Amino acid sequence: MENQRVTEEIPTENQPDKVVEAALWMSLNADSIRGNHLLEIMARFGVSVLDAVEASKRGHALRYGKRDAS
Repeated sequence: MENQRVTEEIPTENQPDKVVEAALWMSLNADSIRGNHLLEIMARFGVSVLDAVEASKRGHALRYGKRDAS
């Protein structure tokens, strides 16, 4: 299994449309969420916990931009 970086551009051909949509929504609405972000994504978009984590990571990358580890 190859590693995928969170900072890859959205959308990708390998990601389900719901994950991409959730990531975009998360990047714009993170401040308005009361409670657990993952539970909100799962309820709103009907995705699994793993997809919610991926959407959250991608939404964060979109919101705050690419950061170098160096």
